[in-house]
Amino acid sequence: MKKIILILLMFIASASFYLQAQTAYGFKVGVGLAKMKFDTPDSSVNSKNTAAFHIGAVLDLCITPDFYIQPQLLISRKGTKLDLSSSGFGSLFVIKTSMSPTYIELPVNLVYKHNFEYGRILLGAGPYIAYGIGGKIKVNMEFAGSSKDTTYTIKWGKSLTDDMVPLDYGASFMAGYEIYNFQFTLNYSRGFASMIPENDEKIKAMNRVFSVSAAYIFRKKGQK
Repeated sequence: MKKIILILLMFIASASFYLQAQTAYGFKVGVGLAKMKFDTPDSSVNSKNTAAFHIGAVLDLCITPDFYIQPQLLISRKGTKLDLSSSGFGSLFVIKTSMSPTYIELPVNLVYKHNFEYGRILLGAGPYIAYGIGGKIKVNMEFAGSSKDTTYTIKWGKSLTDDMVPLDYGASFMAGYEIYNFQFTLNYSRGFASMIPENDEKIKAMNRVFSVSAAYIFRKKGQK
């Protein structure tokens, strides 16, 4: 029993030493376009893109010479724009809504790196999970020649009186190029969770984000 415990401790110590030796870290920033895909039982609502961004920290963990695991901890802005209109009393009633939720987001990608003479091509994919921490909703209403603007903070929750569900999760994909300590990537994330609280109309809305990113990775001498 003591030998087994000793072997396990030696394995854990060796693994920890290897991970420390092969792990690099850095920071990442990016901008992009976000929208929500709205689904209803009868039809889909067309949404529009809105500005998105992300900023945070990234780990670059080498597990083989060609494969890496990249966990990230990001502050990300997603959202959508939506225009709805109807006619009544001889006038057109138009509602323009802009939603800009902010999340703490944790993507974890498995990344393949292919060597070239002056850098490496990057291809990766993996899951992400995010939690809403803030954001605004702006509403513009136009009717009979008059207009009214309203802005309020997103109320997070799952009830009918809430604006958005805080928990988001889905898949992320990336492709890019690494040269020296810099990584430049194109990213796409596809949410699987509905951001709209449960409702009688069974309307659902899932996050979609396309973005470009730049990261700087701090590497120790000898790290790849």
